[in-house]
Amino acid sequence: MSIKQYDFKKARQIIDEYVAKPRKKSERLESASLGIESHFDETSETVWFKGGYVSPLDKDTYIQGLNGSQLGTPSIELTRNDGWSKRFECYVEVKPKKCKHRWVTDTEHGSIEACAKCGEPKP
Repeated sequence: MSIKQYDFKKARQIIDEYVAKPRKKSERLESASLGIESHFDETSETVWFKGGYVSPLDKDTYIQGLNGSQLGTPSIELTRNDGWSKRFECYVEVKPKKCKHRWVTDTEHGSIEACAKCGEPKP
């Protein structure tokens, strides 16, 4: 199964292209946030606010502790000064690296055996 990771290059491109176009004051970009589409309010984080980046958007960036999702779709939401907002998919698919599993028992969640490295449940 592939992982959908945030595409920070695309996020910067979307923001920079929007900001570059001349607009009325009410239509100017107020903020840009990244999050997982299906739970955007819970997973989003502002990365651009009123004229500048508040996050480096580089390979070491995590959005609310996540760098992507196996199930959800990483997205960017642009919000203008007048309240208008729009979301765009913003991810790149990455094949996970093979893991040499180290099985451990997770007693907190009902004695489930899973890999300590990647979290995959034991078959």
